[in-house]
Amino acid sequence: MEFIPALIGLFFMLGWTLGILTRQEFATIPNRNVVIWWWLSFAVILLGEASFWNLLWLMPTTALLNAVTAISIRGFFGFIVGGIPTLILFMLMDF
Repeated sequence: MEFIPALIGLFFMLGWTLGILTRQEFATIPNRNVVIWWWLSFAVILLGEASFWNLLWLMPTTALLNAVTAISIRGFFGFIVGGIPTLILFMLMDF
């Protein structure tokens, strides 16, 4: 059953990445940041021993944080704030 969230995550990551690469109106900074954090989250789970079910909360959380930071903080600091807290929370949780 572990493959279900992995497939869902890959569906959104590949779709969003393809959208950013092929359509200029989708290539916004928040969208790019979200895709980068999603791929990093997927890699952390893939290389670690955590469950892919964590993608079901990691992906929406990073998307929400990046939407907020794109409006309020912007720039490189907005990119950092948009993903680092989520990954730190994920790594601190004991699964």
